[in-house]
Amino acid sequence: MPGISRFATGLNADPAVAAGLSLPLSSGRVEGNVNRIKMIKRQMYGRADFDLLRKRVLLAAEERLSRLITATLRGWRRVRRMLTAGSLHGAIGRQ
Repeated sequence: MPGISRFATGLNADPAVAAGLSLPLSSGRVEGNVNRIKMIKRQMYGRADFDLLRKRVLLAAEERLSRLITATLRGWRRVRRMLTAGSLHGAIGRQ
């Protein structure tokens, strides 16, 4: 299996692979956004021009941000309810 061993040797010598496995940084968010834009672009193929594509991408980003804000507010409300009920204080004290 010389092909596999040559591939493994190449991976060991690649600094990008070492950095990807050892650093806490990631390009996952960027890649996710690129994937989302490409999906919208595929859905709109042959339908309209760049201006409409731009509006759809911005609308999708706005909707995603709105969902994120809503989820964050729900989380904070839940924490506030737990604090006022006293259930969070007991959970923090046990740690």
